[in-house]
Amino acid sequence: MTEQPSRAVQDYLKAIHSLDGAERIVSPLAIAERLQVRAPSVTGMLKRLADAGWITYEPGCGAQLTPQGISEARRVIRRHRLV
Repeated sequence: MTEQPSRAVQDYLKAIHSLDGAERIVSPLAIAERLQVRAPSVTGMLKRLADAGWITYEPGCGAQLTPQGISEARRVIRRHRLV
């Protein structure tokens, strides 16, 4: 069994997915607004998500979900709908 991502990671994956991050690059500002957090917090988390392989991240441009990130985001969304 694989370890579940933290609640914060789950929130970021859901936010990026809801901002159409499976299809296009999403800006850190859009993510910050969606999650109601400050932009520096978003930048740090985007680096972590990229290191984990869930997103591609280009500083100054934005982030997009990888196929692995899309699968994880959908899994999180499904699980949260069931709860």
